[in-house]
Amino acid sequence: LHAILIEPVHDIALVDHHMAGDDKPRALSAAQAAVAANADSAPLQDLLGRVQMATGDLQQALPTFRKLQALEPRSAMPWVRIAGVYMAQKNPTAAVEALQKAVALPDGADAATPLHLALVAAGKADEARSMAQDWIRTHPKDVNLLLHLAQQATQQKDLPAAEARYREVLQRAPGNLAALNNLAYLLAEQKKPGGVAMAEQALKLAPEQPNLLDTL
Repeated sequence: LHAILIEPVHDIALVDHHMAGDDKPRALSAAQAAVAANADSAPLQDLLGRVQMATGDLQQALPTFRKLQALEPRSAMPWVRIAGVYMAQKNPTAAVEALQKAVALPDGADAATPLHLALVAAGKADEARSMAQDWIRTHPKDVNLLLHLAQQATQQKDLPAAEARYREVLQRAPGNLAALNNLAYLLAEQKKPGGVAMAEQALKLAPEQPNLLDTL
């Protein structure tokens, strides 16, 4: 039992070491060897799939992540990984199908933003809008999709819409640093009052963060 617990940690560290050194062939070889020795390890299957993605071997990554999904049938993460492969293959429609399965699971909150992105990429803007509205309404404590929509509106130069999204984030999570910082910037960009106070509030919560100092 001790060996079973320790060995995957060692394997993961070894693969991470090779990836940090940009030695992808050795990372792939180490990940393949680890999975061959312990095929029922979900962390190792995930590791192998991510290395295969990093090396551009999408055809092999897809079945690897499907094995991961079989090992973790109640987890949303394998479906998110599968969707990532489909998006890399320029197949957003298949990604949407995978992510819809992910968001239906108890831990599917992290799949909401990728689902919105995939719907937009698939040319389903109306469905993406409807999905976002439903998710925000039914998940009042989850602000990640709201932050994504705010960032998207900023990129599209729709600053009033971005401001509204960030204010909604702060209604749900008053201490959210990203919302405080970005809203301060948006207020300044729109020549509206309150930006300095907003930036000062963010800095009080995290005084050591350079990006907050920069905004102030």
